[in-house]
Amino acid sequence: MCKMKLIFFLLVMVFPISTYAEGLLDCNKYMAEKKYTEAYSVCKQSCYDNYASSSCVSLGELYANGDGIKQSYENARKSFEKACLFGDFNGCQFLSYMYIRGDGVNKNENLASIYSDHACSLGKGEACYELASIYASSEYHKKYDKELMLLFIKKALQRGCDLKHQKSCDTLKKVYQ
Repeated sequence: MCKMKLIFFLLVMVFPISTYAEGLLDCNKYMAEKKYTEAYSVCKQSCYDNYASSSCVSLGELYANGDGIKQSYENARKSFEKACLFGDFNGCQFLSYMYIRGDGVNKNENLASIYSDHACSLGKGEACYELASIYASSEYHKKYDKELMLLFIKKALQRGCDLKHQKSCDTLKKVYQ
């Protein structure tokens, strides 16, 4: 009976973890080596079957750039959404960039700010800086009270600075001068 439990444990717990790690490592390796065709199949499987958020980000980059596969902003967006949903701040930040630039989506500062705020909350200082930049944009100034927007800008920059993002710290100093 103990032998059966051990086999069950290995099949249910250890094998999926090793498969997850192998897929993630292979995805990162192929991306670093710029072997995009190989990266595509490994990253896709690692993202969709093993829920590896960084593989979803890599897959999104492949789709967005058309590296080794046909460019598809729609699939890039889906991959970045999946990564963001899994808690990967890079996936959230790439979504923000897509909505700021209008890459395959309608430009939407509100969605861009939501994704930047989420990436900032997950610990990406660059996203906090980007959030402050969105708040400082002319579109936001038209919609909201300037004092309130300045408060939001300062808060976003402070969060970025707390995360050791130097550009956020430098900009925050300028705001207080």
